[in-house]
Amino acid sequence: MASPQRNSSDDWDFNADDSDTTWEVKHPNTKGRASLANDGRAVASELSRFLNVLWRNARVRRFLLLSLISIIGLCAMACVGLAYYLGGNLFQPGPSSQATSAAKPTTAVSILANNQPVPPATPNRLKVRNTEFSVNPLVVDAKGQWQYDKNAKGAAFWAAGTLVNYVIGLHASPENKAIFDRLTPNDLIELTTGAGTLRYRLNRLQTIKADDLALLRDQSGPQVTLMLMGDNGDQRRIGIAKYSDEGVPNALSPMRLPIYLPEARVRTTGDKFIQGATVGQPGKNFYQVNFELTNTSTRTLDAAQFVTQLIDPNGVKFQLSRAAATTSGAPGWLQGQIGPGVTLNASAGFEVPDSLAGPKLEWTFALDSNNGTPVARVTIPFRPTTPAAPAAPPIVADVSILNASFSPEGNELRVVGTLRNASGQPLAVTLRDITLISGNNASAIINTLPAAPWNVQPGETLAFQLTFNRPAGGALAILTILGQSFEIGGV
Repeated sequence: MASPQRNSSDDWDFNADDSDTTWEVKHPNTKGRASLANDGRAVASELSRFLNVLWRNARVRRFLLLSLISIIGLCAMACVGLAYYLGGNLFQPGPSSQATSAAKPTTAVSILANNQPVPPATPNRLKVRNTEFSVNPLVVDAKGQWQYDKNAKGAAFWAAGTLVNYVIGLHASPENKAIFDRLTPNDLIELTTGAGTLRYRLNRLQTIKADDLALLRDQSGPQVTLMLMGDNGDQRRIGIAKYSDEGVPNALSPMRLPIYLPEARVRTTGDKFIQGATVGQPGKNFYQVNFELTNTSTRTLDAAQFVTQLIDPNGVKFQLSRAAATTSGAPGWLQGQIGPGVTLNASAGFEVPDSLAGPKLEWTFALDSNNGTPVARVTIPFRPTTPAAPAAPPIVADVSILNASFSPEGNELRVVGTLRNASGQPLAVTLRDITLISGNNASAIINTLPAAPWNVQPGETLAFQLTFNRPAGGALAILTILGQSFEIGGV
């Protein structure tokens, strides 16, 4: 039989005819093996004799014992460290268990406004430009790592517990990278929560280190922080959007609230009823709505396409009168071409009867008359000139509470909300306008953001955070701001 040929490509040199499988050393005969065994016994005997001599020496014996104890101690410390490390990783929840544990974040604080509960502002949907995402809660670990499902299409991931500065991550898929690439300042970001839809405007874009947790810890002001996760190794692109109190197209909005149409921002600045006799036109009456318009698009807008109406409570519609728009020194109606980024002040004028009905009017504005074009709709308080029942006292401010929570130490109560000046005059808010009462005890205000006093101009909205000493032993606290009260339970 021919001897088997060796495969030169084999990494292991194995000869099938060689029955000796001893590793590393091969002896040609059994005599050599017996000699090796005798040599081994001789070495063992000499080593035993040497150790006995050492052990009989007391100083050497103490040294050996101390060395043995030190080695055992070091081994024990290493085992403890290894167990701690493995425990921290083995018991760190995975993606699914983290999402489950954070899916129902709870708070010990409940809020009532006019005896109606204010639901917790836990986010469930996110809209960036025209793209919508479902929002899944998760826990961010101590190293800033987001354990999320990269295959969850159309999902955004909320760092659970961030209820003032909502920190939300998007996986760096090609589609989400494209969204970040198109983001520009002032872009709209909408967050749907249990308390309703909150609107934010992009303030800035920047890059941070992936392990930077400062943004998660910064809960000092209402905003949304978007993170693009897994994009540039240890770097992350982020977008910060500030809370924006603004009207919604096609829905009634208060005066002086900005309304963003697809290519323009409209904000009313005042209104005026003018009796014709006072301006040399007896038998006529005029109504003017003053406003500012900003072209937020990249193209030129044609004012000739703009349309406006005034509507009374009975549904009677009054059309634009260019003459009425310039009466009594008003700036007049818009005309000509309006370039990108340009802001203009204008007046919409209407000829109205003596019997113009109240107590509210509606003013509308659109960029063109096509059906389906978004419309700015503004409700305007109006008291008729004819005698009527006394009107209710005007609302000086519109206060909303967005969230209330305890500090991590549990000794402070933090309340986040907004305050809009609904009057026609500048509004000054001092610490005396804010109280938190539990039982017969008032809680001291530790801090306000921004620092009080607050000076709010007509129509402007202030986002604030109030920090109080936690009420002692009370189950219910009453927060009052400029006469408007809110019940905060579970304090």
